[in-house]
Amino acid sequence: MAETLRQSRIRIWGCLFLVLAAASAVCAQEATGSIRGSVADPSGASIARAEISATQTETGITRKTHSGADGAYLLALLPVGHYRLEAVASGFRKYVQEGITLSVNQVASVPIQLVIGSSQQTVQVKSDAVLLATTNDLG
Repeated sequence: MAETLRQSRIRIWGCLFLVLAAASAVCAQEATGSIRGSVADPSGASIARAEISATQTETGITRKTHSGADGAYLLALLPVGHYRLEAVASGFRKYVQEGITLSVNQVASVPIQLVIGSSQQTVQVKSDAVLLATTNDLG
């Protein structure tokens, strides 16, 4: 009798573990998108180590990254919504672009061209980002 009680407890704990594992996997799926592009100067030369930040206008949450040696950057796993993108590099004016909208699984391409000048000056762009990839499934 004690052995069957022990086996029942093991089965109950095993089932509970499986249910919790499945629930955490379902909760981990989020509706996200990405913004990527490259940073260049007016001549088209890549700018490394530029600081790129994307701020979701609805929540104010900001994600930051730096451009690589080739000027490329990627801001992945951004929650769906509207974004303001900023780029700053030494010796260049601050770049600001508003009006970027991310949908589920969307990858927006936003090439950034920095203008030589003081970082106190700002170049502001108001336009939509180019859509690279999207799917019709819900992710």
